[in-house]
Amino acid sequence: MSPTAGLIIAENNESPVSISGRHCPVEKWSDIVWLNHAAMAKSTGSPVNKLKYVVRTHIVNSDTLNILQAVCGGPCPSWPGTTFDIYQKKKGGVLINQNGLALLGTPNGGGAAWLLIDHKQQLSRKTPVSVIAWTTSGLDAHENAEPWYHMMFQFST
Repeated sequence: MSPTAGLIIAENNESPVSISGRHCPVEKWSDIVWLNHAAMAKSTGSPVNKLKYVVRTHIVNSDTLNILQAVCGGPCPSWPGTTFDIYQKKKGGVLINQNGLALLGTPNGGGAAWLLIDHKQQLSRKTPVSVIAWTTSGLDAHENAEPWYHMMFQFST
C-alpha cells in the first residue's frame, strides 16, 4: 500500500467474518483497506484522495475466476493483459463497457467499488475508469503449475 503513489495492492484476501466465523464490527474488505489507507496517508502526509489504483493479485474466488475467463474468452493473457474500460467520458456521451462492469461486480472487484462508494467525499468522488486483467504462472498447493489471475482497477483522477 502506498498512499503517496496512489496504490493499494491486495493478495489472497479473506473477510474478517470468513476468517473468524463470527460477526466483526468491521467486516468488509473495503472497510479494512480504507482504515489502513487513511492511516498510512496521514502518517506519510499524503492526501487520502490521491488513490489511483487497486490491484487484486492471486485471485482465488471461483465466481471471480469464472467471470475473468468469460470476459477474456478463456484464460486471460499474461501482462500487459487485457484492458476493459468501465466508465469513460467520451465526446458525445459516456462509454460504459459491460465486460468492465462485470469485473467490477465480481467479489474481488466489488471491494474496489465499495471503497469508492463508501468514501465518496474523502476520495473526491472518484469513479472506476478501467480494469486490466492478466495472468502469471504460479504453483498450486501440490507444486503443480497453474495460472494465477490478477486485476488492476484504475480510478479517475
